[in-house]
Amino acid sequence: MRYCLNHCARPGTLWLSLGLLAMILTSGCGPGLVQVSGTVHVGDEPVTDGYVSFVPAKGGGASATAKIDSSGKYVMGTRQEGDGLAPGEYLVTVAGGETPAHRDQQGKFRDAVFKTPAKYRDPKTSGLTAKVEKGSPQTFDFRLEP
Repeated sequence: MRYCLNHCARPGTLWLSLGLLAMILTSGCGPGLVQVSGTVHVGDEPVTDGYVSFVPAKGGGASATAKIDSSGKYVMGTRQEGDGLAPGEYLVTVAGGETPAHRDQQGKFRDAVFKTPAKYRDPKTSGLTAKVEKGSPQTFDFRLEP
């Protein structure tokens, strides 16, 4: 860098470029995100494995996905686990799997078996929504019909 500071035609350009890069890398990270968590059940049974996804309802913005733990709980993260979501309206999907896609003992491919009905795995058909508002942490519990 010292070489560039002494020999570049416009040393100020380097500092401007570094400043812009820092601004791009830090914009939207952390500040402004809201902690979002909840539980997922099918009927009265918790979904004990799978994922919850929040997709911006109006397009644009960042989607987020969270792993559902063995008790049916999830904590949303946009850029890293648990960092939260930007305020806004979201379409929500749930994919709870009991058995991942695999090959059986005869070598035949077997599709994943999901505990959650297929309609909940598509944001257009799930019927699940969430409105994340600025401020304190929010909880969204989803009880799916079997």
